[in-house]
Amino acid sequence: MTFSVFCGIVRVMREIIYPRKISEAEVQAQLWTELKKFSVDARLQVIGKGDDKLCKLDLVVFQNAIPKCIVECKGWSKRYSKERWYQLAKNTKQVVRYQQFGVPVFVCGRQESIPNVICLIRNCLR
Repeated sequence: MTFSVFCGIVRVMREIIYPRKISEAEVQAQLWTELKKFSVDARLQVIGKGDDKLCKLDLVVFQNAIPKCIVECKGWSKRYSKERWYQLAKNTKQVVRYQQFGVPVFVCGRQESIPNVICLIRNCLR
């Protein structure tokens, strides 16, 4: 849908384009929602401090306020569509950096990988 906005004398066209793909934020939100159904203490956008740098972790699962695992979420990508869940060995420096926190790091590459990631998380909590 296109809207016309008048700014003084100049007419500016503004448009909001419907997304064609699932975003990383939507994957995070759906994973968080599913984890809450199991009463898992999952927190989004958690600040991690390591190697004198701060980093923002997509999702951290806590048990009694102790971090149990980190989940890095990814939006839609052809690379992720070929695998059920993305292997850590093939991932970026970002995940390697997250491993310094001493807890398992999982990657949720697409909406379809959410059930598998939930199983991995629940195993961490046992």
